[in-house]
Amino acid sequence: MAVRCEMSLDAILASRILNRDRLDKPCSPECLKKMALKLTRWKILSPSLGLTSEEEHKILKSHQKNSQRRVGMLNLWQEKFGDQATYLKLATGFEGAKMTDMIISLLDWLKEAESPSTGRRVTRVPKLDDMPKPQQLIRVVGKSGKEIVIRDQIMFDWEILYMQLNPDEPSEETDAKVNEIRTSSRRQDDEACREVLLMWLSGVTSRMPITWATLIGLLRDIKQEELAEELTEELDSELNST
Repeated sequence: MAVRCEMSLDAILASRILNRDRLDKPCSPECLKKMALKLTRWKILSPSLGLTSEEEHKILKSHQKNSQRRVGMLNLWQEKFGDQATYLKLATGFEGAKMTDMIISLLDWLKEAESPSTGRRVTRVPKLDDMPKPQQLIRVVGKSGKEIVIRDQIMFDWEILYMQLNPDEPSEETDAKVNEIRTSSRRQDDEACREVLLMWLSGVTSRMPITWATLIGLLRDIKQEELAEELTEELDSELNST
């Protein structure tokens, strides 16, 4: 039986102590621009947002580049549904398209947009007890300004990483899930690694808490000592106040 590696919208909201009412307001144009930049499979998302095959064809004819089509699809969705094109509907569309990473990116954007701002954006170095953002698991900027590549350094170890995340899982179930990930990622190691990391980030594995410190421990467990040491040195060691 196929095993999905995605997490439901309600489960993600619950993990952040949020409810659906918080998202029930019209999307801002800025949000759609940000989501378009991260969206890679717009044709899968389109029907989940209520767009028709004729509207999809219109997008294909109107725009030559995929980057333009992503923006065009989200703009058309907003034009079609008006005030009903809410953050909640967008998140539900991501859920229907099996895009857990996009749900997390949307919630991260909302959290940042609703936070007090000085008007100047400053990139904050993550603290060891921060929860990593999906894009930071690809690369993250450290204290020295150095960009640290994560996923591409560990992508060939994704099966070992999965087993470290689920140490008490029966071997038959582990084999089934590994095969499912291998199939869903089209045997691309970078995509398989992305799925495994998102499983951990979504809170469906036994390796907790979901923090940079935990990730560093995982890296040591899979013998990625140099990367673990680099993150330890470059991230902010000061802990968040409770």
